[in-house]
Amino acid sequence: MEQRQKQFSIWYFLAAIAIMLAIQNLFFSPHTANLSYSEFKTLLRAGKVADLAVEERAIRGKLKPEGLEGLLPKEKLEELKKFGQG
Repeated sequence: MEQRQKQFSIWYFLAAIAIMLAIQNLFFSPHTANLSYSEFKTLLRAGKVADLAVEERAIRGKLKPEGLEGLLPKEKLEELKKFGQG
């Protein structure tokens, strides 16, 4: 009786690593949303921005999720709610 020997392929290993990285990127990476500068200033004046960092080409911060209604357009609020916290 002949037994088949299973051969390990490096391609299976690389495919598994790629799938794991894609899942990690999709579910566990921080999500970002771009705001116009006027929207940003409105949120800043209302005290809804935390952890502010000014960089050379961007201004980054986390939004406080409560009380954003009336400060941003409805479409932007729905987009931000998809991303979850901050």
